[in-house]
Amino acid sequence: MNATRMALFLAIAAPIGIVSCVKDERATIDLGGDYCPTNPGHWVEYQVDSGWLDEANSMQGQITYPLRELIQNQFTDPEGRPAQRIVRQVKD
Repeated sequence: MNATRMALFLAIAAPIGIVSCVKDERATIDLGGDYCPTNPGHWVEYQVDSGWLDEANSMQGQITYPLRELIQNQFTDPEGRPAQRIVRQVKD
């Protein structure tokens, strides 16, 4: 009886032990770093809508203007990482 239990235990434990020793390869995760362009001279223009309300003085207002962000140049920051200088331009 004891030998049967030992054989049954080995029959169950051996495949589990073999399968658990296989190392899984980690999948690389795409964090979307290629989404934003980084080349100098690239620009994006936005239409900005801004509104405000001053309840104490019963005043309100709204303004709309175009805003352009231009990647002017690339440089290395003090920690050695690549960085871009972004210039924001507001048109009158």
